[in-house]
Amino acid sequence: MPLRLALEAEGKPKINLDTWEKSLKSHGNFRVIYHAAKGKFLDASMQRLAEAEDLKHLRWLIERRFPDLFARPDLESAAVVNISQVNNTVAIPADVLSRAREIADKQNH
Repeated sequence: MPLRLALEAEGKPKINLDTWEKSLKSHGNFRVIYHAAKGKFLDASMQRLAEAEDLKHLRWLIERRFPDLFARPDLESAAVVNISQVNNTVAIPADVLSRAREIADKQNH
């Protein structure tokens, strides 16, 4: 879950991205614990990937959770797709279109 949504799920207005960032900056112990938890998740994820033949959903998650380390080069490029009769358009990342095509191809065969 994105951090912003996890914080909002607490249902407390004082718990938000601003207070999160301030807490990380002002409480060294909290920052260490937070980064250690991220490292443990990444370590466990990498071990699962090394042991399994196909964990595409986990790969997708770590590509987005750690884009500075794992993002695909084509994530920055996007295709424009017509989504309605009124000619409204939206940018859809190329990797999302590619994955959608893969799923559609599998369903058609």
